[in-house]
Amino acid sequence: MSDEPETAPDRESLVAVQFEGPLPPPDMLAHYEDVVPGAAERILSLAERQQRHRMGVDERMLGLAKAALRAETIGQYSALIIAVASAVVAIATAITDPSWIVVPIGIPAFAWTASWALRAILRQPEDG
Repeated sequence: MSDEPETAPDRESLVAVQFEGPLPPPDMLAHYEDVVPGAAERILSLAERQQRHRMGVDERMLGLAKAALRAETIGQYSALIIAVASAVVAIATAITDPSWIVVPIGIPAFAWTASWALRAILRQPEDG
């Protein structure tokens, strides 16, 4: 051992390497393997696990999106059934006993049914 303190390396001798993605370039991966035997296999294993994780998250998100779309569709059809039933009740009430109750039941039912039909007619077909 020397009594002299260690000196920091010169700034010119320091090299910063930057790369994108989970894997370093092949020459750097080989250098890791030279320094720490088995490091390249561990890095590759880490990248594979990360890829499996990302794919799993994507699959779960796609499943959630499909479930949300299915729930939205069921909700829209349920609302259509309620609106049509309200319209039928309003018409039946108007025929049997024309009174003021037809207006609060009938107008919203007819308006909602008409807007739903227009949206369905004007909706652009979706890909997929």
